[in-house]
Amino acid sequence: LIQRLATQGNASSGASINAQGLFSLEVTPGKIELLADIPGFALGRSESLDVEPGSELVDVELVVTRGAFLSGRTVSSTGAPLAGAVVSIRPEGRTDDYLAKLMPQMFARSRDQTTSDEEGHWLLEHQAPGAYVVSAALDGYAPATPRPAHIEGDVEMSLGDIVLPIGATVEGRVLQATDDGDKPRAGIMVQLIGEGPIKQQVCGEDGAFSFTGIPPGEFMLQAVDIAAMQGGQMAMKMRAIAVGEKSLEVDVVFERLPGTIAQPTHALSQIL
Repeated sequence: LIQRLATQGNASSGASINAQGLFSLEVTPGKIELLADIPGFALGRSESLDVEPGSELVDVELVVTRGAFLSGRTVSSTGAPLAGAVVSIRPEGRTDDYLAKLMPQMFARSRDQTTSDEEGHWLLEHQAPGAYVVSAALDGYAPATPRPAHIEGDVEMSLGDIVLPIGATVEGRVLQATDDGDKPRAGIMVQLIGEGPIKQQVCGEDGAFSFTGIPPGEFMLQAVDIAAMQGGQMAMKMRAIAVGEKSLEVDVVFERLPGTIAQPTHALSQIL
């Protein structure tokens, strides 16, 4: 599959490659790059192309190669192998938006993400040259410190052991302020937002929530009543917290009289 990557705000498009390696692609004028995404090969990328209105570019070649193979092992702080860790690679310096943090598995190409086996071993195949960072995550553990990987050519690289520390636990309850004191509030979506993937869960009848494997750092704890917001009520609470090495207990309290917003937030409900 040949994919088009616009560099001046044009939408992307794609075309298939025939058995002779030929392709034809209609594009909007402007500066573009072409990406060749072919199973079993690293992502091929053209140079920047200037497409003038009414012009035709011929004999554009994209060379694809086997690419680099990166391997390693995910382990705990005691050195024990960790199975089921999600290991991913991304270009150095790239930052993810909200949706990519909320659902990282939906935004990663299959070649850019893998899972460690029972012995903690993992393999990322067919990687193109460039500067990258490799990260690993596993429920119940704090994310590993991103590991730099500078790829030059079709090489085989071992990154050794990637350590996932236990991390802290952030837990508490979502409460509703009443004349009789604070009462548990059930069915609230609670999110913990930091540098890595967003953690989220819906609290039960007791209003309790618990996030494990949290690394030290600054986070935003956000509680959202989706049903209330769909009905036009401003039912969201945010609280900045600092997580250290030890577990943290924190409650989120909704006031007695939530405000009103002009329109239901349907887009928010679709995201969450």
